[in-house]
Amino acid sequence: MIGNSDDIKKIFQENRDNIAFVIGNGIHSQYKDCSISWEQLLKDLWNDYVGEKRNIPNGTSFTEFYDILELNRFWGSHGVIPQDSEQLILQRSSVKQNVANKFPAKDKYSLQKCIAGVKRLNAPILTTNFDTYISDSVGATPHKLKPIENQYKFTDFYPWNVYYSNDIINNPLNGFAVWHINGTREYPRSIRLGLSDYMGSVERARKMIQGNGLEDYFYGKNQSYWVGYNTWLHIIFNKSLFIFGLGLEENEVFLRWLLIQRTKYCKMYQKSHKGWYVGKNIKPGKRFFLEQLGFIVIDIPDYKTLYQALETL
Repeated sequence: MIGNSDDIKKIFQENRDNIAFVIGNGIHSQYKDCSISWEQLLKDLWNDYVGEKRNIPNGTSFTEFYDILELNRFWGSHGVIPQDSEQLILQRSSVKQNVANKFPAKDKYSLQKCIAGVKRLNAPILTTNFDTYISDSVGATPHKLKPIENQYKFTDFYPWNVYYSNDIINNPLNGFAVWHINGTREYPRSIRLGLSDYMGSVERARKMIQGNGLEDYFYGKNQSYWVGYNTWLHIIFNKSLFIFGLGLEENEVFLRWLLIQRTKYCKMYQKSHKGWYVGKNIKPGKRFFLEQLGFIVIDIPDYKTLYQALETL
Protein backbone atom coordinates (compact mmCIF):
# COMPACT_ATOMS: atom_id res chain seq x y z
CA MET A 1 0.00 0.00 0.00
CA ILE A 2 1.01 3.62 -0.52
CA GLY A 3 0.91 5.46 2.79
CA ASN A 4 0.80 9.10 3.83
CA SER A 5 1.28 10.71 7.22
CA ASP A 6 -2.39 10.48 8.15
CA ASP A 7 -2.55 6.77 7.23
CA ILE A 8 0.44 6.01 9.43
CA LYS A 9 -0.86 8.06 12.33
CA LYS A 10 -4.16 6.19 12.10
CA ILE A 11 -2.27 2.90 12.54
CA PHE A 12 -0.67 4.26 15.71
CA GLN A 13 -3.94 5.53 17.13
CA GLU A 14 -5.96 2.38 16.35
CA ASN A 15 -3.30 0.04 17.76
CA ARG A 16 -1.87 2.10 20.59
CA ASP A 17 -2.71 -0.60 23.17
CA ASN A 18 -0.87 -3.33 21.25
CA ILE A 19 2.09 -1.97 19.34
CA ALA A 20 5.87 -2.03 19.59
CA PHE A 21 8.39 -0.33 17.32
CA VAL A 22 11.40 -1.98 15.70
CA ILE A 23 13.87 0.73 14.68
CA GLY A 24 17.13 0.46 12.75
CA ASN A 25 20.00 2.77 11.87
CA GLY A 26 17.87 4.49 9.21
CA ILE A 27 16.57 6.82 11.90
CA HIS A 28 20.03 8.38 11.99
CA SER A 29 19.91 8.97 8.25
CA GLN A 30 16.91 11.19 8.90
CA TYR A 31 18.08 12.99 12.03
CA LYS A 32 21.89 12.86 11.59
CA ASP A 33 22.55 12.02 15.23
CA CYS A 34 24.96 9.29 14.15
CA SER A 35 27.31 9.73 11.21
CA ILE A 36 28.45 6.12 10.82
CA SER A 37 26.60 3.42 8.90
CA TRP A 38 27.00 -0.32 9.47
CA GLU A 39 28.89 -0.58 6.17
CA GLN A 40 31.23 2.28 7.05
CA LEU A 41 31.79 0.85 10.51
CA LEU A 42 32.95 -2.46 9.02
CA LYS A 43 35.21 -0.75 6.50
CA ASP A 44 36.78 1.29 9.30
CA LEU A 45 37.33 -1.86 11.38
CA TRP A 46 39.01 -3.57 8.44
CA ASN A 47 41.35 -0.60 8.09
CA ASP A 48 42.01 -0.59 11.87
CA TYR A 49 42.81 -4.29 12.21
CA VAL A 50 43.92 -5.56 8.81
CA GLY A 51 45.73 -2.37 7.90
CA GLU A 52 44.28 -1.58 4.52
CA LYS A 53 41.26 0.11 3.00
CA ARG A 54 38.73 -2.24 1.42
CA ASN A 55 35.19 -2.01 0.13
CA ILE A 56 32.73 -4.78 0.88
CA PRO A 57 32.39 -6.67 -2.42
CA ASN A 58 29.05 -7.68 -3.89
CA GLY A 59 28.16 -11.22 -2.86
CA THR A 60 29.65 -10.85 0.64
CA SER A 61 27.21 -9.93 3.40
CA PHE A 62 28.15 -7.47 6.12
CA THR A 63 28.11 -10.24 8.74
CA GLU A 64 30.38 -12.45 6.64
CA PHE A 65 32.74 -9.53 6.06
CA TYR A 66 33.22 -9.14 9.80
CA ASP A 67 33.96 -12.85 10.26
CA ILE A 68 36.55 -12.63 7.46
CA LEU A 69 38.09 -9.69 9.33
CA GLU A 70 38.39 -11.85 12.45
CA LEU A 71 39.94 -14.69 10.43
CA ASN A 72 42.58 -12.28 9.15
CA ARG A 73 43.22 -10.64 12.50
CA PHE A 74 42.96 -13.40 15.09
CA TRP A 75 43.27 -16.77 13.38
CA GLY A 76 46.54 -16.18 11.60
CA SER A 77 47.33 -15.59 7.95
CA HIS A 78 48.11 -19.29 7.54
CA GLY A 79 45.14 -20.63 9.45
CA VAL A 80 47.04 -21.09 12.71
CA ILE A 81 44.49 -21.80 15.44
CA PRO A 82 45.12 -19.84 18.66
CA GLN A 83 46.04 -22.07 21.61
CA ASP A 84 44.97 -19.62 24.30
CA SER A 85 41.17 -19.30 24.15
CA GLU A 86 41.09 -16.70 26.93
CA GLN A 87 43.50 -14.53 24.95
CA LEU A 88 41.32 -14.88 21.87
CA ILE A 89 38.26 -13.78 23.85
CA LEU A 90 40.17 -10.74 25.11
CA GLN A 91 41.28 -9.84 21.59
CA ARG A 92 37.74 -10.15 20.21
CA SER A 93 36.43 -8.10 23.13
CA SER A 94 38.91 -5.34 22.32
CA VAL A 95 37.36 -5.01 18.84
CA LYS A 96 33.87 -4.73 20.33
CA GLN A 97 35.16 -2.09 22.76
CA ASN A 98 36.57 -0.18 19.79
CA VAL A 99 33.12 -0.30 18.18
CA ALA A 100 31.49 0.96 21.37
CA ASN A 101 33.93 3.88 21.49
CA LYS A 102 32.82 4.98 18.04
CA PHE A 103 29.44 6.04 19.52
CA PRO A 104 30.24 8.66 22.17
CA ALA A 105 27.56 10.27 24.30
CA LYS A 106 26.10 13.54 23.01
CA ASP A 107 24.42 16.56 24.59
CA LYS A 108 21.58 17.09 22.11
CA TYR A 109 19.64 14.77 19.82
CA SER A 110 17.56 15.89 16.87
CA LEU A 111 15.58 12.63 16.98
CA GLN A 112 14.13 13.64 20.36
CA LYS A 113 10.78 14.76 18.87
CA CYS A 114 10.32 11.43 17.10
CA ILE A 115 11.12 9.31 20.16
CA ALA A 116 9.00 11.55 22.38
CA GLY A 117 6.08 10.69 20.08
CA VAL A 118 6.65 6.97 20.65
CA LYS A 119 6.95 7.64 24.36
CA ARG A 120 3.54 9.32 24.36
CA LEU A 121 2.14 6.07 22.96
CA ASN A 122 3.73 4.32 25.95
CA ALA A 123 5.05 1.72 23.51
CA PRO A 124 8.27 -0.32 23.72
CA ILE A 125 11.07 0.11 21.18
CA LEU A 126 13.31 -2.67 19.92
CA THR A 127 16.38 -1.36 18.14
CA THR A 128 19.18 -3.02 16.21
CA ASN A 129 21.42 0.00 16.90
CA PHE A 130 24.45 -0.33 19.17
CA ASP A 131 24.39 3.30 20.28
CA THR A 132 22.06 4.57 23.01
CA TYR A 133 21.06 7.75 21.20
CA ILE A 134 17.38 6.76 21.07
CA SER A 135 17.11 6.35 24.83
CA ASP A 136 19.48 9.24 25.58
CA SER A 137 17.31 11.60 23.53
CA VAL A 138 14.49 11.34 26.09
CA GLY A 139 16.66 10.92 29.18
CA ALA A 140 15.97 7.19 29.60
CA THR A 141 18.38 5.30 31.85
CA PRO A 142 19.34 1.59 31.99
CA HIS A 143 17.57 -0.91 34.24
CA LYS A 144 17.42 -4.71 34.49
CA LEU A 145 14.35 -6.88 34.74
CA LYS A 146 14.94 -9.54 37.38
CA PRO A 147 14.67 -13.11 36.14
CA ILE A 148 11.92 -15.29 37.51
CA GLU A 149 12.96 -18.66 38.96
CA ASN A 150 14.74 -20.87 36.40
CA GLN A 151 14.99 -18.02 33.89
CA TYR A 152 18.18 -16.98 32.12
CA LYS A 153 20.19 -14.62 34.30
CA PHE A 154 22.01 -11.50 33.17
CA THR A 155 25.15 -11.84 31.06
CA ASP A 156 27.03 -9.01 29.39
CA PHE A 157 27.24 -11.18 26.23
CA TYR A 158 23.43 -11.30 26.01
CA PRO A 159 22.00 -8.47 28.17
CA TRP A 160 18.51 -9.15 26.85
CA ASN A 161 16.83 -8.22 30.14
CA VAL A 162 18.36 -4.71 30.12
CA TYR A 163 16.05 -1.87 29.11
CA TYR A 164 16.34 1.92 28.98
CA SER A 165 13.39 3.86 30.36
CA ASN A 166 12.30 6.82 32.45
CA ASP A 167 10.37 4.43 34.68
CA ILE A 168 10.76 1.04 36.30
CA ILE A 169 8.68 -1.59 34.52
CA ASN A 170 7.81 -5.15 35.59
CA ASN A 171 6.82 -6.52 32.20
CA PRO A 172 8.42 -5.80 28.79
CA LEU A 173 4.94 -5.36 27.30
CA ASN A 174 3.93 -2.58 29.67
CA GLY A 175 5.32 0.88 29.18
CA PHE A 176 7.86 2.79 27.15
CA ALA A 177 11.33 1.26 27.14
CA VAL A 178 14.17 0.81 24.66
CA TRP A 179 15.60 -2.68 24.17
CA HIS A 180 18.70 -3.57 22.12
CA ILE A 181 18.41 -6.64 19.89
CA ASN A 182 22.00 -6.73 18.63
CA GLY A 183 23.78 -5.44 21.70
CA THR A 184 24.63 -2.04 23.09
CA ARG A 185 27.73 0.11 23.52
CA GLU A 186 27.32 -0.05 27.30
CA TYR A 187 28.03 -3.81 27.15
CA PRO A 188 30.64 -4.00 24.37
CA ARG A 189 30.85 -7.81 24.34
CA SER A 190 27.13 -7.94 23.49
CA ILE A 191 27.62 -6.19 20.14
CA ARG A 192 26.64 -8.50 17.27
CA LEU A 193 28.70 -7.92 14.12
CA GLY A 194 29.56 -11.22 12.45
CA LEU A 195 27.62 -14.19 11.18
CA SER A 196 29.09 -16.20 14.09
CA ASP A 197 27.66 -13.59 16.48
CA TYR A 198 24.24 -13.88 14.87
CA MET A 199 24.30 -17.67 15.02
CA GLY A 200 25.10 -17.44 18.73
CA SER A 201 22.03 -15.25 19.22
CA VAL A 202 19.88 -17.68 17.21
CA GLU A 203 21.06 -20.62 19.30
CA ARG A 204 20.39 -18.83 22.59
CA ALA A 205 16.95 -17.66 21.48
CA ARG A 206 16.05 -21.08 20.06
CA LYS A 207 16.69 -22.77 23.40
CA MET A 208 14.59 -20.14 25.18
CA ILE A 209 11.70 -20.33 22.73
CA GLN A 210 11.65 -24.02 21.95
CA GLY A 211 13.03 -25.54 25.13
CA ASN A 212 15.36 -28.48 24.68
CA GLY A 213 13.49 -29.91 21.69
CA LEU A 214 14.71 -29.49 18.15
CA GLU A 215 11.20 -29.19 16.68
CA ASP A 216 9.39 -25.88 16.23
CA TYR A 217 6.81 -26.71 18.91
CA PHE A 218 7.57 -23.83 21.29
CA TYR A 219 7.85 -25.95 24.41
CA GLY A 220 9.83 -23.18 26.06
CA LYS A 221 7.31 -20.49 25.12
CA ASN A 222 4.12 -22.40 26.01
CA GLN A 223 3.99 -21.38 29.67
CA SER A 224 2.88 -18.34 31.65
CA TYR A 225 6.36 -17.28 32.70
CA TRP A 226 8.70 -18.70 30.09
CA VAL A 227 12.46 -18.17 30.26
CA GLY A 228 12.28 -15.19 27.88
CA TYR A 229 9.51 -13.45 29.81
CA ASN A 230 11.83 -10.82 31.27
CA THR A 231 13.61 -10.08 27.96
CA TRP A 232 12.81 -8.24 24.74
CA LEU A 233 11.93 -11.60 23.16
CA HIS A 234 8.62 -11.39 25.02
CA ILE A 235 7.77 -8.31 22.95
CA ILE A 236 8.49 -10.04 19.64
CA PHE A 237 5.90 -12.73 20.37
CA ASN A 238 3.28 -10.67 22.17
CA LYS A 239 2.98 -7.30 20.44
CA SER A 240 2.08 -6.03 17.00
CA LEU A 241 5.28 -4.75 15.38
CA PHE A 242 5.80 -1.52 13.44
CA ILE A 243 9.19 -1.68 11.68
CA PHE A 244 10.98 1.33 10.19
CA GLY A 245 14.47 2.67 9.60
CA LEU A 246 15.60 -0.92 9.15
CA GLY A 247 16.78 -2.38 5.85
CA LEU A 248 15.96 -5.92 7.04
CA GLU A 249 18.16 -7.24 4.26
CA GLU A 250 19.22 -10.86 3.89
CA ASN A 251 22.15 -10.34 6.27
CA GLU A 252 19.73 -9.66 9.17
CA VAL A 253 19.49 -13.41 9.69
CA PHE A 254 18.72 -13.26 13.43
CA LEU A 255 15.79 -10.87 13.21
CA ARG A 256 14.43 -12.51 10.06
CA TRP A 257 14.55 -15.89 11.79
CA LEU A 258 12.73 -14.45 14.80
CA LEU A 259 9.96 -13.06 12.58
CA ILE A 260 9.53 -16.51 11.04
CA GLN A 261 9.33 -18.09 14.51
CA ARG A 262 6.86 -15.41 15.58
CA THR A 263 4.57 -16.27 12.67
CA LYS A 264 4.74 -19.99 13.46
CA TYR A 265 3.88 -19.29 17.09
CA CYS A 266 0.95 -17.03 16.18
CA LYS A 267 -0.45 -19.65 13.82
CA MET A 268 -0.01 -22.49 16.31
CA TYR A 269 -1.70 -20.65 19.17
CA GLN A 270 -4.08 -18.55 17.03
CA LYS A 271 -2.59 -15.20 18.05
CA SER A 272 -3.60 -12.19 15.98
CA HIS A 273 -0.70 -9.79 16.32
CA LYS A 274 -0.30 -7.42 13.38
CA GLY A 275 2.78 -6.15 11.59
CA TRP A 276 3.74 -3.18 9.43
CA TYR A 277 6.94 -2.43 7.53
CA VAL A 278 7.59 1.07 6.19
CA GLY A 279 10.15 1.90 3.52
CA LYS A 280 10.99 3.32 0.10
CA ASN A 281 11.75 1.40 -3.09
CA ILE A 282 11.17 -1.90 -1.29
CA LYS A 283 12.65 -4.88 -3.12
CA PRO A 284 10.19 -7.51 -4.40
CA GLY A 285 11.91 -10.26 -2.42
CA LYS A 286 11.66 -8.35 0.84
CA ARG A 287 8.02 -7.51 0.13
CA PHE A 288 7.31 -11.19 -0.55
CA PHE A 289 9.08 -12.27 2.65
CA LEU A 290 7.23 -9.81 4.89
CA GLU A 291 3.80 -10.24 3.32
CA GLN A 292 4.07 -14.01 3.73
CA LEU A 293 4.65 -13.35 7.43
CA GLY A 294 1.47 -11.28 7.64
CA PHE A 295 3.03 -7.81 7.52
CA ILE A 296 1.45 -4.90 5.72
CA VAL A 297 4.19 -3.35 3.59
CA ILE A 298 3.81 0.42 3.32
CA ASP A 299 5.53 2.40 0.57
CA ILE A 300 6.11 6.05 1.37
CA PRO A 301 7.16 8.82 -1.05
CA ASP A 302 9.77 10.10 1.41
CA TYR A 303 10.69 9.43 5.00
CA LYS A 304 9.41 12.81 6.17
CA THR A 305 5.96 11.24 5.80
CA LEU A 306 6.77 8.73 8.54
CA TYR A 307 8.64 11.00 10.89
CA GLN A 308 6.02 13.72 10.68
CA ALA A 309 3.45 11.19 11.87
CA LEU A 310 5.65 10.22 14.80
CA GLU A 311 6.57 13.75 15.80
CA THR A 312 2.94 14.92 15.89
CA LEU A 313 1.50 12.08 17.95
